[in-house]
Amino acid sequence: MEIRFKIWVENDGVTLFGHGVEELLKGIDECRSLFAAAKKLKMSYRAAWGKIKDAEKRTGMQLVVTNGRKGMHLTENAQRIIMEFAKLENNVNELLHNCSNSLPIQDRESLQNTSATRPAPQTLEHSRLHMPHRAYA
Repeated sequence: MEIRFKIWVENDGVTLFGHGVEELLKGIDECRSLFAAAKKLKMSYRAAWGKIKDAEKRTGMQLVVTNGRKGMHLTENAQRIIMEFAKLENNVNELLHNCSNSLPIQDRESLQNTSATRPAPQTLEHSRLHMPHRAYA
């Protein structure tokens, strides 16, 4: 059993950074090209460019630098954001993993292994209490 979660960073209800931008920035870092990163993530170049520009506007930081023929690379700010976001996600993941061990919920495998030893649930008919009728005054 595991607890699932999704993290993003907001300010006044506006998303500043999340997994979509993180994956795109990692793709740019790996491919050194927005076009190649967008293709790898199965998104259009225009959508990828818009996502980067929106993230830069919302965070108030330049996240990528274009070097003409050398392609595109991440700024130090982008690298730091990715690193801190990963730390945050790892910390939350560890916390939730520890919490999931204390939940009194059995996982599916445990339920299957114990179902043979548990008595079958009674139907309403078998478990109904029979009370004698009383006359109320």
